[in-house]
Amino acid sequence: MKEWFIAQLELGSIEIYLYAIALFFWMYHLGYIFDIYVRAHLLKKANDAETGILPSISIIIAAKNEFKNLQVLIPKLLEQNYPSYEIILINDGSYDETDEWASQFALKEPKLKYTFMDPAFFKVDGKKMALTLGIKKSRFDHLVLLDGDCLPPSNEYLQQYGQQFSQGKNLILGLSPYKKHRGLLNRLIQFETYLTAGSYLALASKGKPYMGLGRNMAYTKSLYESVNGFESHYEIPCGDDDLFVQSVSEKCKVGWVLSSESMTYSEPKTTWKSYVKQKLRHLWAGKYYKSSFKRKLARLPISNLLFWGIVLISMSFKMHWFIGAFLILLKLIIKWVVFHITSKSLMKSNRISLYPLVSVVHLYFQLFTTIKLYFTKKISW
Repeated sequence: MKEWFIAQLELGSIEIYLYAIALFFWMYHLGYIFDIYVRAHLLKKANDAETGILPSISIIIAAKNEFKNLQVLIPKLLEQNYPSYEIILINDGSYDETDEWASQFALKEPKLKYTFMDPAFFKVDGKKMALTLGIKKSRFDHLVLLDGDCLPPSNEYLQQYGQQFSQGKNLILGLSPYKKHRGLLNRLIQFETYLTAGSYLALASKGKPYMGLGRNMAYTKSLYESVNGFESHYEIPCGDDDLFVQSVSEKCKVGWVLSSESMTYSEPKTTWKSYVKQKLRHLWAGKYYKSSFKRKLARLPISNLLFWGIVLISMSFKMHWFIGAFLILLKLIIKWVVFHITSKSLMKSNRISLYPLVSVVHLYFQLFTTIKLYFTKKISW
């Protein structure tokens, strides 16, 4: 055993060179992990400040074929413990029972303002047209955006955004976890949602916001109008959240809401085919990101891929695999610990169950979707 261990450390010059490069990417990758996810973990303490008068808020919801979800969401929003707000519901050409139900509900509920968008006149992919109409119809300057399939957990939801608005923030980023279910796909969705949340919150805390979630975010109408709304990316069917945030990133005062009361929850995709389709829509918007954000976001996956590629090549030389295996195992343990602690803090529950397996699936899923995106000519909504 002792002789074998010594033999494992007797490396040739090429192996030393390769392992040195692998060690560099190992350190770079883990350093980036700490910088992003530990920073996001500490945000809950960094965002406390004295609040002022709570402003009036307009909740904007663009929904298509969400009849059953809206029957739960709208009454929940009407129970909010907030002094002054309205709900703007835009029916984006639904062909379910939404129109009949919402038009009748709006007659007896003064806080609900309802509009139907006829798809025969508005033939636009995505929901930017619906959001534009909803924002124009809103009475108040402070806007909270939700999707029809989201659900806030309590009647204190609007309070969280109102407090941030009262501190002078004009762009506020929220969290929106998916509900937990059994299966490997759901584990992957939970993991990717956590990774995305940590990334956009950490960069926002550095004064470089690049995205939010359209199903749980807020901004002021004056900020929206300062860049002419979605004009710079209107022809792109997606990007009403991330591309908009990038368009205002240099002029906004960004804040975030991280309490459990401020989160919204959605049902995740239940088939691999539907999740790949959803993922491609998100990646499609990424093609139009600013170059500076593309470079920042590429650091994590590229450093990971380079580490794996170089360390596996290094391990194949004369079967000297011990050092490579040690680096892989140590990297896995460190990331597991960091992700476990920070996900429970940020997302209020463990979102990285089955991490060793999910991390491998995530790596291959990234490669698959990146390659598929390259050969995709058009995204269907």
